[in-house]
Amino acid sequence: MSHSLQIKAALFDLDGTLHDRASSLAHFATEQHNRLKLAPFVCSNIWVNRFIKLDADGQVWKDKVYQVITSEINIPLSWQALLADYEKNFPLFARLYPGAVEMLSTLRERGFTLGMITNGRSAFQQSVIKTLGIAALFEVFLISEAEGVRKPEAEIFLRALKRLGVTQKEAIFVGDSPSADIAGAGNAGIYAVWKRNRPTLPAPDNCDHAIACLSELCALPQLDGKN
Repeated sequence: MSHSLQIKAALFDLDGTLHDRASSLAHFATEQHNRLKLAPFVCSNIWVNRFIKLDADGQVWKDKVYQVITSEINIPLSWQALLADYEKNFPLFARLYPGAVEMLSTLRERGFTLGMITNGRSAFQQSVIKTLGIAALFEVFLISEAEGVRKPEAEIFLRALKRLGVTQKEAIFVGDSPSADIAGAGNAGIYAVWKRNRPTLPAPDNCDHAIACLSELCALPQLDGKN
């Protein structure tokens, strides 16, 4: 997808793009196992690995995850109690990918406006963003629950553009999910930058550019500040 206009805004996904959700999830699951004293019932490695597998990169909400776990492992806690613990405590474990703050700050210094589009529940995602400490770097946040529309639907991308006051050709979108992020940006006619979190994954359709780490973004011709 070619862009003849000058880029004015950069839009980002949250989980798996800025938020190192995989690392955050592993740390949370380990701490949950220790804090809830589950060692007499299941070893830490089994608990953590099963939790991560059932989570399926965030595609399965944790009510389902904990229902399966409690049906497989005899522990003195209900799935509802485990879910409540997750909702309260997981955001506290949120951590950014290396270089995220530096990259976002550099883009702002170069005059780009920043927006975020994330699928998820509003209060939960807001708690994650608060822990990450990046809210002040963004002009707009669109969370699917509050918007009533989810990626990859074009509408949520177009709303972000409207709130930033830019057109499709004046923005880029950065995300890690081929189905939600890259396809969604393509649906909206936005230049799509794919963050490849696993080096063996093939580039998805509608991917205009691929990066392996966030620091590579600042070197893109569209964002190098020289245009």
